[in-house]
Amino acid sequence: MRPDISVVMPLYNKEKHVARAVESVLGQSYSNIELIVIDDGSTDKSAEVVERFKDNRIKLIRQENLGVSAARNTGIEWSQATIIAFLDADDAYKHNFIERIVALSNGHPEAVAYALRYEVVRPLYDSRHHFKSPIEHSKLIDLPEFMRIWKYGSQISASSMAVRKKIIIEAGGFPVGVKLGEDIDTWIRVLFIGPIAYDSRPGSIYFLDADNRATKCHTPPAEYEFFDTLDKWIIRKNITGEMAEEINEFKNFFRLSHAHYQIRLGRQTIGRKILFECKTSYFMIEKYRLLLLSYAPKQIYDALATQRQAFSRIRNLIYKKYLTLYD
Repeated sequence: MRPDISVVMPLYNKEKHVARAVESVLGQSYSNIELIVIDDGSTDKSAEVVERFKDNRIKLIRQENLGVSAARNTGIEWSQATIIAFLDADDAYKHNFIERIVALSNGHPEAVAYALRYEVVRPLYDSRHHFKSPIEHSKLIDLPEFMRIWKYGSQISASSMAVRKKIIIEAGGFPVGVKLGEDIDTWIRVLFIGPIAYDSRPGSIYFLDADNRATKCHTPPAEYEFFDTLDKWIIRKNITGEMAEEINEFKNFFRLSHAHYQIRLGRQTIGRKILFECKTSYFMIEKYRLLLLSYAPKQIYDALATQRQAFSRIRNLIYKKYLTLYD
């Protein structure tokens, strides 16, 4: 029987975490699925961990190390279903992720892709959080709406998205060679084709305990690949006014993140330059907060960060205690 959903999992040196990811797929409440794991030239025992699972829904494909985009594109080629979901090997699905993706596809036949919000987990501090969303439950979002909701923080990750196979192929797949933001670039090109059905309730988990996450291994660029994708679209469609401003503020979210990264590493001069060049109205307070922070010694910044983490852990323990007492 042909699967209803194909899950594509790129894999590179995730020996410690891939079992958790695979188990989250095999344990889904919706079972008519296939899991395509693309081992992208791992040098550890990641592939061997996957081989230990004796489930005929799993396909393990090995290739030389070509990068995460090439691995996902290989998975797309091997997929049998009309809808393809993606899951990084150090993330996990909540037990009903696929069931909810199917519900979105049935409820929104005009959508070309489907997304759930994701939850961020810090195992060391036993804490969970997700970014605020201005959307309650589910709705169709187009490119302008995609830009607007991102002002509240990252809403969609590579592990919380599913796309119709014919649409991801039409969009050109994932950009090979791009190390950060390759997923966002892809979702933008998908949105050029049609709307995404978005459910603001978390459906996947982004774990911060992975050893070699892309965000840890690569410095965030000052200009992402999707900046260029959007600029070309603006020119082609002659976009002006409010929409052009929305796109600029969307870019500013990532510019401020880049400035924050530079300040955190002690590169205050670089961080300040980015902030001074950032023309924003929506993120004005955050811009000046970071500018002020850039004049503090790195040790003070690190101390403040430690205090925030400790507060988060204490808050979470109190919350758990409350649930225990009143459950």
